[in-house]
Amino acid sequence: MSSTSHLDAASATFIDEFRRGLTSVRDLSGEFNHNAKALKASGGYSCVYAIQWKPSDGDPVQVCYKELRPPASSAPSQVDLTKKTIRHLTREVKIWKSLCHPNIIELIGYAIEGERCDVKAVLVSKWCSNGDVVNYLQRHPESDRVMLIRDMADGLRYLHERVPPMIHGDVKPHNVLISDNGNAQLCDFGLSRVISELTITGQTTSTGIGYTARYSAPEVIVEEVKTTESDVYAFGCTCIHVLFSQPPYPTLKNDLQVLTAIGSGKSPWSWDTGVPLERLLSLCCHKQQEVRPSMDVVLKEIHIVHPPVHPPFASTSTTVDGPSVGSPQKESKDLFLAQIAHSTSDHNKPRPAITFLPVQILVGIFKYLALSDLMRCKQTAKHFLRVIEESLTLQYNIERETCLLAGTAPVAACTVTYSGKLVTVTY
Repeated sequence: MSSTSHLDAASATFIDEFRRGLTSVRDLSGEFNHNAKALKASGGYSCVYAIQWKPSDGDPVQVCYKELRPPASSAPSQVDLTKKTIRHLTREVKIWKSLCHPNIIELIGYAIEGERCDVKAVLVSKWCSNGDVVNYLQRHPESDRVMLIRDMADGLRYLHERVPPMIHGDVKPHNVLISDNGNAQLCDFGLSRVISELTITGQTTSTGIGYTARYSAPEVIVEEVKTTESDVYAFGCTCIHVLFSQPPYPTLKNDLQVLTAIGSGKSPWSWDTGVPLERLLSLCCHKQQEVRPSMDVVLKEIHIVHPPVHPPFASTSTTVDGPSVGSPQKESKDLFLAQIAHSTSDHNKPRPAITFLPVQILVGIFKYLALSDLMRCKQTAKHFLRVIEESLTLQYNIERETCLLAGTAPVAACTVTYSGKLVTVTY
């Protein structure tokens, strides 16, 4: 165990309280290869490294190693502030550890590393070799940008729907990382706000209360309060960078100009409201909090205004008038039955569409059910969730277009019910 006897009073308090407050989180101290440590980013309150973690129960793996850097001081007032702030920090870290969602970076554990005057508190999370969304899109400009926006919205909705709601507080492109599978994942939620209470100076793009001007709602700047609504605003501003490869207020050169524009009610982007997705994002960036939609509404609207264009999942049988038997797929012998029943005004009787699906794909449907909490930790759930959602969306669109062409009333939105081993999607 690293000793804090050689540290200043505030730093020693920070380390001791950090260790004491995270007894329920995995301690990874001493499990890293510091010879393979590479600095990736440095900010006002931390340094981020890529480092090799050597777990006692597995093979070495590269992880994100974030060293926290509170200010050094022996002043009693700073020590008291450190004690208060570290309680907030450890609470945020424990909440982070409890999160399990494919669009949220996974926290692995913490560590106390170093000796004598160089002891550091460290947070360890999954490493994303693709970097943040800005760098990723520079290397891969052909990427599906709306898919990345859907990922961001899904992760933020997950935070906001927790009880009590969890506020990210620092949504911006550099806090959106891209996983090895190409999914967008949110990181650094809550931590910047807490650490900024300890630090006197911050990054050039951030103010003393822990916000980045170009991605901050007016009420954050004026009232210094962050809410789910301010997260929605920051999400909209982040989408500007994702969609157009330009920052909000692209013609403004510095934070003073940006703050002046925000204060005058200027929009961060010249939206084309004739484009449904841009109209939605313009509402997210509205200066009035009550006008902004919730992230649940945002995610649903994204699916409506920009349906996925990927082909549906492969099935082993076609539409029939009754039960049928399909050939098992190679990748899964354990098949469940998904029955999609739909009707139009010309058909009072539902026509069942029977499709045999691998059980892994059907876990995606549980997003709509009370069982979602049990299924959300599946490592592959995100992939199959997208497949099933795209398939249902395509099915709905086909039915709607068929009705319109036939001159009949379009079908209603789908609902999902579950009974035993039968998942029924009714339009």
